[in-house]
Amino acid sequence: MKKLNLSELEVNILGWSHDKDLIHVGNAPKQKLKLIEELGETSKAILKNDVKEIKDGLGDAFVVLVILSHQIGYRLHLESFLRYCDDTYSSDPATLITEIIQYSKLESLGAAICTLYHLAETLNYDLTDCANIAYNEIKDRKGETINGTFIREK
Repeated sequence: MKKLNLSELEVNILGWSHDKDLIHVGNAPKQKLKLIEELGETSKAILKNDVKEIKDGLGDAFVVLVILSHQIGYRLHLESFLRYCDDTYSSDPATLITEIIQYSKLESLGAAICTLYHLAETLNYDLTDCANIAYNEIKDRKGETINGTFIREK
């Protein structure tokens, strides 16, 4: 399977979210809750040193942030954007996760994605790899969006 770069993943994730009728601005509050859920799962995985779940959580958080950014009309231009993320971030995962949540509340989603990128680096993971894993996991999911939340078929 070909590894996609972050810009390619953004396009594919947005296509998926359009297909699932998830991209509407009215769904943004639910998407913020989804972000908190994913970051909670990532935190739990960090505590347990569960590599598979850490990668899954980082990738899922990326997917949620991409969808949320487009729900509120913010365009990321990821590949060029991430080159300008500075290195003034904390090296404490708990602080970084808290900052991602704060940035998402302020709708500073570029800063949230930079912080997520730095969190992945701090944990010695590549965000692009994690995002590829997450996208490949969701791309063929069946289900529907109900009240702003995608509910997958079982």
